[in-house]
Order: sequence, then C-alpha cells, then structure tokens
Amino acid sequence: MNARQSTAFQWTRYLTPTDAVYIVSIAVGLFALVFLEEVPIRLIGACVVLLSGVFLLLNIQSRKREKVAWSRPNVSQSVELTKRVRTDPNGTTRIVFDDFAETFSGEHQQERRSEPIAENTRNGHNTTSSPQDKLTTEARSDRPAVHAVSDERGDDFSSVRVKRRVPASRSVVAEQNAPATSDERNTPDSERPAMPRVRHVALSLATLMDDSFEDDLAEPRREFTHILKGIMHILRSTMSARTATFFWYNADRSELVLEASISDVADSLRTQRKYPLGEDIISVIARDGQAQIVCDIQQSAECDLLPYYFQATGTRSFAGVPVFLNKVVVGVLTVDSADDDAYDEQTVGVLGQCGRLISMLVQSYTAKYDLQQNARTLETIVHFRRLLQRSDCTIGDIAQSLVSAATTVVEARAAGVVLFSPEHDRWELVAVTGDGMPPVGTPIELDGSAIAATLLDGTIVHCQHCQTPGKRYSAIEQRRDDGYFVAVPLRTSSENYGALFIETTQGRTSHQDIAALEIIGEHAGMFIAQLFLRDRVRHQALLDDATETYNIGAFERRLAEELERARDTGQHLCVALMQLDRYKALEQQPLACEQLIERIASLVRSVVKPYHVVGRLDSTVLGIILAGSDADKAHVLVEHIRKKIAGTPQTLEGRTVVVTVSVGIARAAVSDTPRTLLDHAAAALQQALRRSNVVVPYS
Repeated sequence: MNARQSTAFQWTRYLTPTDAVYIVSIAVGLFALVFLEEVPIRLIGACVVLLSGVFLLLNIQSRKREKVAWSRPNVSQSVELTKRVRTDPNGTTRIVFDDFAETFSGEHQQERRSEPIAENTRNGHNTTSSPQDKLTTEARSDRPAVHAVSDERGDDFSSVRVKRRVPASRSVVAEQNAPATSDERNTPDSERPAMPRVRHVALSLATLMDDSFEDDLAEPRREFTHILKGIMHILRSTMSARTATFFWYNADRSELVLEASISDVADSLRTQRKYPLGEDIISVIARDGQAQIVCDIQQSAECDLLPYYFQATGTRSFAGVPVFLNKVVVGVLTVDSADDDAYDEQTVGVLGQCGRLISMLVQSYTAKYDLQQNARTLETIVHFRRLLQRSDCTIGDIAQSLVSAATTVVEARAAGVVLFSPEHDRWELVAVTGDGMPPVGTPIELDGSAIAATLLDGTIVHCQHCQTPGKRYSAIEQRRDDGYFVAVPLRTSSENYGALFIETTQGRTSHQDIAALEIIGEHAGMFIAQLFLRDRVRHQALLDDATETYNIGAFERRLAEELERARDTGQHLCVALMQLDRYKALEQQPLACEQLIERIASLVRSVVKPYHVVGRLDSTVLGIILAGSDADKAHVLVEHIRKKIAGTPQTLEGRTVVVTVSVGIARAAVSDTPRTLLDHAAAALQQALRRSNVVVPYS
C-alpha cells in the first residue's frame, strides 16, 4: 500500500451514508460548471460545489476530532533470553532459549539483574561480541538465511516446521554464581536484611487434575478456574490467539488433563479431558520441560500436532510453555493462531510470566483448600465435644455424627461407621448414610475384606474399587465399578474401637482428605473412649452426684440383695417408682427440672426409714426399695410422700411453683426377679402418669 492509498483510506474511514448528499451535490455542481454554457448556471454550479465541499470537510473534521485513534503500544520491557539456532536434518529450524527454566521455573524469584553488556554500555565501555552473540544477531535479522549445526534430535511431525524450542536442561540460577558487589562485601552479615522465609505448602494436585470434579462443590477451585480463564482472556486480548488452553501434566499416570480452554473454533475442540502422553507437541513440552514455538503447520498434520482438535481448523502458528511448580513441570499453557509467524520470543516471555502466575494460583488454592479442610475438621471436633457433654449421649449418637462429619469434610456418596457389638460378639455397622448401603446391624466380613486391615491392625485402607480383596466390608454390599474406598481407624494410643469408611466417585481421594478423615477418626476414638470410661465410672459408682441417692447400677444391685434376703427371711418387699408429672414450662427449662428432682429426692429421704433404699433410675425417675413393708404399708407411706411434695411450693428463678408426682408400686412375689419386679412397677407408673398426681399399685 503506497502513501496515496494510505491517505485515501484514512479519509474514507470518516465517511458516513449521510455524506452522499454532499457528494452528489458536488458532482451535479461540477457537471453544471463544466458542461453547461450559460454563465448564471455555471456560477450556481460553482457555488454548489464550494458550499457542499465546505460542509463535507467540516463534517469530516468534526468526526475526526471525536474519534480516538489507538495503536498497540511498543513493549517497554523486552525479554532477553540466550538463544541458539539449530537446523534439523529434515530442514526444521529452531531457536533454542537456554535460560528459560532459570527465568520462569521459580514462583518466588527476584527481578533479573541487568545484563553485563548493558552495564558496560552505561559506563562507556565497548564490548566485543562473541560468536554466540553473532549467531543470535544473525537469527534476529534474517531467520530464513540461518545455517547452523544440526541438532541430534529431530521432530517427528511431518509437514511441520518447529521454529523455537526452549529446553530446561539447566537448573542453576545465574544469580547464584554472580559475584558480590562491593557494598555486599563490606556489609556485615548482621546488618543485612533477613530474607523472608517462604513456606511451601505440601501440594496434592489430585483434586485439580480430577476429570469429574464439580466446580460447585469447592469454592476455592471455582475461584481458581475463574482466574485461570481470566488469564487466558488476557492472553487472547494481547496477542493473536485463536485458541488458548491449559493442561495439567500428571507424570504418575503419563497423561494430560485439560483444565480450561477458550477458542473461537469451539466446535472443533474435543470434549474429552484426559489425553495420554504421545508424540504431539503438548506432550513433548510437558515431558521435556521445553517451551516451543511452531510455525508453518500443514493442514494434514494439525490434528496430530494439536490433540485438542478433532478436525483441521487452519492453524498456522502455535506457542506453548511448561508451567513449573517448585522446579517441577505441572502443566502446559498454549496458544495458537491462524496467522503465519504470529509468535516470537516476546510471546515466550509473556506466556512464561503467565505460567509463573498460574503456579502462584496453585499455591494459593492449596493453602485455601487446606484452611477449609482444617475449619471443617475443627467444627467436627467442637461438635463432638458438645455432644459428649450431654448426659444422655450414646455411642450411636457419636457414630451418626461421625458419618455426617465425614460427608461434610470429604465429598462422598456414602459413609459408614463400624464398631464391635458385645451382645452379638461381632463387628457390625452402627451408622450409615448414602443410597444402596446395607442397614444398621449388618455384620462385617473380616475374611478377605478391605476393611479387615483397619479393624484388626489399625491401618488406613485406600483402594480403587477394592477388586483385589474381593469385597470392601460386607458380603451383601453393593458392588461398585468406579470411585475409591477409604477406611480410617477410630483409635487411641492403646485401643482401636472401630473404623470410619467412605465411598467416593470424585476420582482419587487427595492426601488432604485422607489426613482430615484420620484426624476425625482419632478424635472420635478418644471421645468413644471417654464415653466408655464415663459409663464405667457411673456403673461402678454408688451415688448419683446431684441427688446423693444410689445410681441405677447400685440400685439394681441392692434390689437383688434385698430380694434374696426377703426370700430367705419371708419378709415383705415392695418397690415404688416415682416420676415428676409433665409440665410444658419445665420441659423448656432443663436446669429448673434438675433442681426440682434434687429437692424431691431430699423430701423423700426425709420421710422414708434409714434402711430404705432410694435411687435415681433416670433423669426424672426415682426408685424406692421398701424392705419389710407389705402393699398396704407401702401405699400409705408413698401416699404421704406424694401429698408432702404437692403441698410444698418450690421457688425457681424468683417464681413459686407447685409440682406433683405420680407413683407406681409393685409387691415382690416369690418368682420375681429384679428385672420383672421393676417392670411391674414401671407398668403401674405408666397408669399413674395417665391420671397424674396419684399412686397406683400393680395388679
């Protein structure tokens, strides 16, 4: 395009359809001025041409002032990388960047120091160029005319010319070998500012690489994906990029996992996420840790070169760089374009900086994910402690809370708790959640099951499908063909009380998830041990702390003794069960109800004989063993107690209330046992509670 064409193009940019009126007027005026002979008409034509031209010029000038011309600014900071030019036997030309890994493999590096050449230039010294510099200059000035020593490694892609490849063969940063300046040599070590200590989070990229992970299940990962796509949008807005992709590199499984992609030809992208390592360009970048720029991509080799396309789209240029994390390749960031020679070393620098930003995002995601896991684990432990503070807490309550906590900490489709049952002398399920799970009480198979190692040895079991042991925990379990099975022990330092297991379909369970489950299992084991110890202490203790009466264990033992003595001596024996009548106001105030039970127990002890046994069988039930009393004497004594309680107002929290009790009495027969005698008294008590504030003998 010459200067005249460029000027015409600039003027036509500001024309609009409304300007056609002025252009037609100018054409008509010129026709009248040139071809007509009448002088007045020719003068009118000249005026029309002049006025139309002036108005058209004014409109164009006004539009030109309103528009802001924008052009892409020049790069203020260029990327200086050491380059070498190589030519393969098949004619492929490469420009290799030797120090890419030292520049972009670390996520916490300082700004690169100025080159010695630039420093010598500022000081006024001339430097001699080395043969390597001459080769670099030649490569910059005239790329097609470069002739260099052939590389021993050739590209396997037919009809593809690889322009640039960046190896990661060296891992020593140039700054480490740089000589110290005079200020640094003269400064004592004690006066130098201490470098900040960087704590590297122990990473587990399994959740990031998972092909079935749902974004709405984890807030940090959704934020990570959102920011990653934002970086890719920036790449497309700053360079000629038709498609931008980011792949995770899983070296253990030898595969690439597509994390995000943005493309103008989305209809040509494959729907799969996992790609096995092959001979494509992205696999080479991930495997060798080398950044590459490829040009002159032929249509026949496009799908072999770029695995994320299933049909040729006319891609002509490609650029990709590895993403490093702690000097290890964890991903590949790529862009491609339909233009020829769309990328250069500046593209490598921009992609390298974006790769460093992605590695920092991974660090941030992992730290935030760990914080969420720790917060959930702490909430579970606090819930266990509050549950244990309840007087009516049972092992079943802890097991059910443990199942709920496991499904909260880890995204699992099913979970269960296995404990030992002394009644059935076996391991069995005590709490389950999830579809298709066996019911509570299902026996656990120890022979050939995966959970046997957790129950018997206290080890953690983590297996995929658990096909090697044959079954996970039970013979009637539902077979699974996907997901993972994890079992952690519920143990203390000396005892193993059972196991917590989960089943997940979210791919491989991360180490953070297993560690969180192990912590929950350890705390649950300690709480179960405390519950066993509390029950044992209560059973072995004689008196209830609140009412200073016999507890249920001591009361049943004394009842058995008194029943045997009554058989031997022929004396009478009666048992009375007394319960506070229900009041809605008291049901909403458990502390007030506890105070009433204590005062009622004190009134009972003040009325009965010293050799009568008073015990607390429940939170609201008191029992009385009336040795030497027949049914009539027992009825008279209990009726006196009932009237005294009803006639004694109680003051609670500044209010005076009147409460009543209901009593059931049972007389011991020759064939009665302690259990049957208590059952008879409980049946009479239920009849008394229906009527309220009465004494009912068993008949």
